[in-house]
Amino acid sequence: ALPTDPTPNRIMVEYHNYTPWQFTQMTSDASWGDMFYFWGPAYHYSGNPSRNAIWGEEGYIDSGFQQLTDQYVSKGIPVMVGEFQAAAKSFLAGTEATYNRASALYWNKYLVDSAIAHGLSPFYWSTPNSPFDLSTGAVYDPQMVTVLTGGTAPPPPATGTRARPRSG
Repeated sequence: ALPTDPTPNRIMVEYHNYTPWQFTQMTSDASWGDMFYFWGPAYHYSGNPSRNAIWGEEGYIDSGFQQLTDQYVSKGIPVMVGEFQAAAKSFLAGTEATYNRASALYWNKYLVDSAIAHGLSPFYWSTPNSPFDLSTGAVYDPQMVTVLTGGTAPPPPATGTRARPRSG
């Protein structure tokens, strides 16, 4: 429940999105679950299918944002997605690293586009030197800046080992 707004039209909601955590933020496997390296059915990798996301993909993001739209935006209460980020896992190499990086770029692009389509305002969680230097403005990750500012995400890698998208 929202608090009573003593000044009309001055309340908003902030929401953080790191869904699925196993893809966006997890840095090692845990007793409750393993990391996902690949997100979005088109970006699944058949060379290591145990690391493909098994939940929290496009429809899940859209559904969560629709709930925020229905509960707040449709009633005139703005919603800011005040934190979101998926970064590539630096310990991966070769084809896995290629698929993981493409998946992370796609996740960020998908989240921004879905948030905007649902009337939400997305704000990327920037960390030092990612995607740019906060002091100088030097861009260290132009691909990430591109996907966050309306550009396209890279297509799934064409290595001949892409997993077939799951239905549903």
